[in-house]
Amino acid sequence: MPRIPKWVLALLAVVALAVAAASVYYAVLLPQLSEWEVLVVVDGHETTFKLGELEMLSQPRNITGLGSVRAVALLKLLQLSGYTDNATLVHSLKAVGADGYSTQLDNAFLYLTKACIVLAESGEADWGPARLVLESLSRKLWVKQLVRVEAKTGPWALALMVDNETRKVARLDELKELAEDVEGVGKAVPLSKLLALSGVSAVDVELVEFVGVDGYRSAWNGSLIPNAYIVLVPEPEVARHGPLRGVVVGLPKSAWVHHLVAVNVLVRG
Repeated sequence: MPRIPKWVLALLAVVALAVAAASVYYAVLLPQLSEWEVLVVVDGHETTFKLGELEMLSQPRNITGLGSVRAVALLKLLQLSGYTDNATLVHSLKAVGADGYSTQLDNAFLYLTKACIVLAESGEADWGPARLVLESLSRKLWVKQLVRVEAKTGPWALALMVDNETRKVARLDELKELAEDVEGVGKAVPLSKLLALSGVSAVDVELVEFVGVDGYRSAWNGSLIPNAYIVLVPEPEVARHGPLRGVVVGLPKSAWVHHLVAVNVLVRG
């Protein structure tokens, strides 16, 4: 009988170990999935969500590349953990998986509406019971076997984006210094001034988008920039409308955006 080469024996040993590990995973870990928890930390305040709670909070969601899934909006979990988006924003977001993999997102307030926790279904054991998905962003930012989410908040800010890339982030106090008294509008920063300070010429802009913290968008022609303002919302109205409002004089109020967090301009050519 011919001798079996050592490399074949070694390969068989590796396969045997892999089979054994898989058996342990399905026999030991899977029965404990009901005990899985995701810890959400907002500025040091900790809230734990058990898998059953996440399932109760989940809703159907259609995600490109994944199809129809059950998911919990991350913003919902942050709000249940004490976050309020009336006057503060999530500036930094870190997610950690059970395997140690982690990802961090700066200016997270621009992407919160794209973030959700997708719950596992049959045939998805490798992803773990829960995974963080950032829709339309690189999958390198997604985190499987999610166990921890850390959010750090800060003062309200406005991101100026050029062709969907962040050019500048202005704090609320900076905008207050730039504001003027505009008749019929109130205390506001002309968009043309903000663009000029960021090195963008208004005449080169083809399209402008106002973006709210809830993902609401209003798009309009760049020729209207002379009529566009970033309004500093009076204190009594902040709780309802947020600190900033995007307004274009001459357009209906449906073009206004409350809780404004970004202005995205698309440049010709």
